[in-house]
Amino acid sequence: MNIRPMNMHRDIPRAFTLIELLVVVGIISILAAIAVPNMQTASVRARVSAVKADHRTLVTALESYHVEHSEYPEDYAEARIGADYGLGRLTSPIAFISSVPLDAFGGYIDNVSGRRIISFTMGTEPNDAPSRWILASSGPDGFDDTSPAFSYPGFGENIFDQTTGPFRYMRYDPTNGVMSAGDIIRVSDANIE
Repeated sequence: MNIRPMNMHRDIPRAFTLIELLVVVGIISILAAIAVPNMQTASVRARVSAVKADHRTLVTALESYHVEHSEYPEDYAEARIGADYGLGRLTSPIAFISSVPLDAFGGYIDNVSGRRIISFTMGTEPNDAPSRWILASSGPDGFDDTSPAFSYPGFGENIFDQTTGPFRYMRYDPTNGVMSAGDIIRVSDANIE
């Protein structure tokens, strides 16, 4: 005689209920909502670090150029392409740097030509024999908040506090959130990274 056990449904596989599936989807959604902004923040912080490293490289090249020529390269033609202009002078005819690094945040829009320049903004003063410079990246907001960099008057903390007037240099401040406005700025007069 063959007697079957009381639980005849033991061999049938059990499926997930709708409630269990909804709980799992909810947990995955919460984890994604936490993880995605953190990954975006890490990406911006990495690009800010890359810009600061590129600025340090450019500072070394600018100072080497200054030792050789007793002045910094002029910036009046910064929006032009080629080794004879702006930061390009650091590569030719004497290579103070092998190539000019590009802005990790995409550069700036040239007001004269209306096209995007993917290099850093550079400003020098005075025009005839520059003795000081400013380098700027557009920063995470993607806008040129350093105006006018082409006529950098020299470092003064009050320049960075002005909201009106001929010179406004808005610095990027990560304490206002990684996507805050402002440019990542480096000047010859002081280390303000």
